[in-house]
Amino acid sequence: MLTAVTFSGEKPNNIKEYLRSFIKPFEIEIIIREAEGLILKEIHYIRYRGRINYSAIESITGKHKTVICNDKNLLKKSNLHILKSNSLSVKWCENYVCTILDELNNLGVYPEICFFDTYAEHPSFAIRLTKNSPALTVITEMQDFYKELAINEANETGTVIRISGRKDCMSSSDIVIAPDIISKPFPTSSLAVVFTSAAPLVSINATVIDRYVCSIPEKYKELCPDSISKEDLMSALYAVGGAAELAAIVPEKCMCSGRILDNKQCLRLIRPK
Repeated sequence: MLTAVTFSGEKPNNIKEYLRSFIKPFEIEIIIREAEGLILKEIHYIRYRGRINYSAIESITGKHKTVICNDKNLLKKSNLHILKSNSLSVKWCENYVCTILDELNNLGVYPEICFFDTYAEHPSFAIRLTKNSPALTVITEMQDFYKELAINEANETGTVIRISGRKDCMSSSDIVIAPDIISKPFPTSSLAVVFTSAAPLVSINATVIDRYVCSIPEKYKELCPDSISKEDLMSALYAVGGAAELAAIVPEKCMCSGRILDNKQCLRLIRPK
């Protein structure tokens, strides 16, 4: 069962409600949502005055201390934890990148691509990219693993995969793809476009696309409280709810510096040398 904690606030409208807020500073509503054999318990905390009573919320969550929430900052002082999983966003990044590359190839454009996979956690993503790039560069610490993969690909498809442990290979790339969260600076060209699965933890001297806009499938809509991000819910459904089919969704749009871009706008960002 998934648990969501949502917050809202209501100010007293009159003196009677104001006085009553001293007696009843908050109210908690519990809403059970069901769809596709899955259950989501929403704990809706309505604050009328005073500090949030976290113990009241925690007593309802029971042993389920990992939750999704509409205001993550409000849970920092509690014993609850935000459900964090980047696995679905990585899949959406892959699907979106490959769609964009297909469109570029249809226009006769073949940008230079660098794939960053430190611990060889995304080899299937790299193999998929070889369809769109005649010479893919992979930067990794697992060079022996990728060299064997590169040999197999060369024998089977004739595709060339260059392997390197040096990040400075990125400096000449038109597109840099980093499926995992970027935690260290990248020596990219300022004209490059970086596709990743979450906001980088460091500043990147390039155009960075780090979020993907997807519509939640109709069959899961009943599970989602109005104030909860659809992406957060889908991420939770994929990570712990067994909704594997969500990984097949091709994002409709992407986000760059907080702006939503459609495919045409994204294509215009990529300027091969």
